[in-house]
Amino acid sequence: MKAGYKCGRLMRKHFRTFLIVLMLCISCGGPGPGPVDPPVKPPVGPDGLVSSVDTLCAEDLVIFGDWLYVADGPGGLKVVNITDLSAPSVVRTIQTTYAFRVYIYEGHLYLCDAPAGLKVYSLATPSNPVLTFSKDTEWATSLAFRDGYLYQGDYYAGLQVYNVSDPGSPVHIAEITKGRTRDTVFLGDLLLTSDAPFGLVPFRFESPTEIFVTFIDATRFSNFEDVVGYNGHAIIARNDERSDLSVYNLVDPENPSLAGTFFPARFISGLTNEGSILMAACGEDGVTGYDMTGLPGLAQVWKINTPGYARRAKLEGDYLYVADMSGVRIYDHTTLGGGS
Repeated sequence: MKAGYKCGRLMRKHFRTFLIVLMLCISCGGPGPGPVDPPVKPPVGPDGLVSSVDTLCAEDLVIFGDWLYVADGPGGLKVVNITDLSAPSVVRTIQTTYAFRVYIYEGHLYLCDAPAGLKVYSLATPSNPVLTFSKDTEWATSLAFRDGYLYQGDYYAGLQVYNVSDPGSPVHIAEITKGRTRDTVFLGDLLLTSDAPFGLVPFRFESPTEIFVTFIDATRFSNFEDVVGYNGHAIIARNDERSDLSVYNLVDPENPSLAGTFFPARFISGLTNEGSILMAACGEDGVTGYDMTGLPGLAQVWKINTPGYARRAKLEGDYLYVADMSGVRIYDHTTLGGGS
């Protein structure tokens, strides 16, 4: 009887302890999961290629989570599932006139549809973009966003300004200038544009709709393509009897100085950057990656000879995506040299 009483007390004592430990574990989320295996990376070919997607005339692309959107020229806007990078799949093609450039802003996809102007699609369901806005312009080429405003480059109509406080329904509020605007990007408080015949044209701001040209290099009438800004410099692609990358120092925006010239290929079709990595898409000469940390110097860190005609490249995480006209090529950037 006495031994049974002591045994009961002991069990009740330990049961209370067990309940206290259990409550503590529940309150702190338990002991936590065990070691998590790193995600399995897809197999990589000898040239760093992971996979590709067939296209008609891929001009540009943008990544949004597990989705890749391809501006496929006359082939329209392609929606590609990239959950499995080793086997990307096209789930939808949206008919357009000539899908040229594509951007993501506030959960919406903005498309420069070249002669058909500007189009905006809601990505509430990423696999099914829904058109929310369309406006004809002369020849939409590029977009840059800042503080609720959109600056649209147009090859025949210069620079247009929209209020995008409602991103699904832009409101056109101003035309800043005529001219042949090829590309538009921001560098700090400057809007850098590439004027097709005249090259670099920076703008300074008095207000979102009052912006003024600070410089035009009218001495080099040529054929200029994209522009990139980084660390007080502008890099612009030039194609005439010789193709080059021209590097300008913008310490004094009223009087930029040509600080360097580089010759990556016979033709330069597109420039983009991710941080300090500049990617020059060079048509049949593939894509060349440069380190910009030593501007005005550019240090080549890798080069890819793509099978098609490289139009533009984007770097997302460990992967490089190339709009290569006949296809989108996906490469493991970490294997190319200079990768993360």
